[in-house]
Amino acid sequence: MTPERLRQIRERMHLPVRSLARWATISETSIRQMEAGERSIPAAFGDWIESLGRWQEKNPPPKKTR
Repeated sequence: MTPERLRQIRERMHLPVRSLARWATISETSIRQMEAGERSIPAAFGDWIESLGRWQEKNPPPKKTR
């Protein structure tokens, strides 16, 4: 898991840092530091985020029609 991939998944899921931090029960500062490459991304956290990202890629939200 790279910092760029972490940010990509979080943004694709429309998750603010605060929401991801609450889900993962870690601080917002930790998320920001991981995304900036200032803190290593724990393997278990990276695996969890990657699995969420893969699920979201396979199950995108419906497109708005107008």
